[in-house]
Amino acid sequence: METIYITAKEAMEILDLPTTTFYREVEAGTIPHRLDKGKKRGMLFPKDAIELHAQMKKKSKKKVVHHSFTPATNADIWAAIENARQIYGDDDIIPYRKVLEWREINDEMTMCIKEDGQFVGSTTIMPLDERVIHDLLYDRLREQNIPNRAVKKWTDRRLSAYIASITVEPSEDLELDKERGTFLLRHTIKWAITLSHQYDIKNWYGIGTTPVGQKILEELGFKEVISLEDGNRKGYVLDNLHSSKLITQFTKDMESQDLLLSDQRTTFMKATAADILDEYNLATSMFGDATHDIPTRRAWLKQNSATDFIVRDRQRLVGFLNMLPVKHKTLMRFIRGEIRGWEIPAEDVLPYAPGSKVECIIMGMATIPDVQIGQRARYGQRLIMGVIRFVRELAEQNVTITKFYATSSTPTGIAILENAQFTKIGQIGKRIAFELDTMQSDAPLAKQYREMLQVPN
Repeated sequence: METIYITAKEAMEILDLPTTTFYREVEAGTIPHRLDKGKKRGMLFPKDAIELHAQMKKKSKKKVVHHSFTPATNADIWAAIENARQIYGDDDIIPYRKVLEWREINDEMTMCIKEDGQFVGSTTIMPLDERVIHDLLYDRLREQNIPNRAVKKWTDRRLSAYIASITVEPSEDLELDKERGTFLLRHTIKWAITLSHQYDIKNWYGIGTTPVGQKILEELGFKEVISLEDGNRKGYVLDNLHSSKLITQFTKDMESQDLLLSDQRTTFMKATAADILDEYNLATSMFGDATHDIPTRRAWLKQNSATDFIVRDRQRLVGFLNMLPVKHKTLMRFIRGEIRGWEIPAEDVLPYAPGSKVECIIMGMATIPDVQIGQRARYGQRLIMGVIRFVRELAEQNVTITKFYATSSTPTGIAILENAQFTKIGQIGKRIAFELDTMQSDAPLAKQYREMLQVPN
C-alpha cells in the first residue's frame, strides 16, 4: 500500500501544534517525516502516522476520572429523577414523594455511580410483591403506581427482586458514556450477587425496552416471558441467579482476580497470632465482655491456623469471622447451652485434614461500626466472599464440611441466619441455635456447596 504524504502545514493542523513547537519536535525525531536526499526544503509527513500521533495526543490529554459505586442518598435520588426526566420525559417519572415513601420501607434499593464525587448514574433493584411485578411486566401497572404495601424489606423471606432501572447520565463524550455504563453494569452484577448471598431471593425480574437492554438481560440468562409493542417491550425472569453461566463465570473471575470490591485498599487474610489483639478489641467493642478472650483465641489458632479470618483496610482491622471445626460431642454441648464458646478447649478443635469430614461452628462475625453503612457492607462482603473462597479451597482438598452451626440472640443475627435458610434447632432464653446441613438442605448455600463438592442434589 502506497504511503500518502502531506505538507508541514497540513501536519501542524492535524496535530494542532504551533510552528515553533512542531519543528522542535521534528528535529527531536518525535514526528516522523521524509526529506529527499540533497534537499533542504520540501519536508513531507506520512499522513497515517501523523493522524495516529494526533489520536494518541488526544487520548493522553483525556481527563482521568474516578468512579465509585455507593448507596444512594436522598440528594442522589433527586438527581436520578431529574436524569430520568431528561432521558424519558415526564410521562413515566416517579414522583420524589413516592420514592421517599418507598425509602421509609426500604432505603437500600438504589445504588449510584459517582464520578469524582458527582452523581452520574444509578441502579434500582426493588424487592416487590411478585403479583405486582407481573402487573409491571404485562404493562397492567406502571412503576409510579406501585403501591407502598408491595415494597418489601430485604430481610423478608422468599423475595422477588425487580430490576427497576440501570441508567447513566449522558455526556458529550461517547467514550466516557461507555466507561460509565460498563462500570455501572459490572457493579450492579456484583451488588446483585451480594444480595443473593445475604438474603432469601427466589427470583429476579426485569423489563427490556431497548435492543441493548434486552440483549443484556438475555446474555445474563434471563428468559423472556412476555413481548409487547411488537417486541419493543419485553419482560424477563431469572429463577436462580447462580444458574446463569455468565454470572457464575463473572463471580469466579471476581474471586480469582480479587476484584469483588473496587476498593483495592482492603485485604482479606487468615488471622495470625499477631492479629488476635486487634480482633479481640473489635469483638469487645461490639459484644462487650461476652466474647472469647485473647488466650482462648490464640489457643484455637495454634490448634488450627484457619479458624479466624480478617479484613484490613490499609493497616486497620475492619472485620473478622471465626469458624471452628469442632469435635461433635463438644459441639453438641455448645449448642445445648451446656458450655459457652470460650469454654471450648483447644484440643477439641479439629484440623482440616485432606479427605476428612468436619462440622463447623460460626462463632462470630463483626465489622467496624464507625463508618458509613455502605462501606461497612463492603467490608462484610469482602469477608464473606473470602471465606467462601476458602471453603472452595477446602473442597478442592477433599475436606467436607457436613454441617454449619451458629447461635444468635440479636434480631439482626437471627434474620441473617433465617434468610440463609439455616434451620432452628433449639433455644435457650433469647439465644437461638441454628444448623445448616450442607448434604441435605435445599437452601441455596447448601446447594452451591454441593456443587463445589460435585455431589448430586
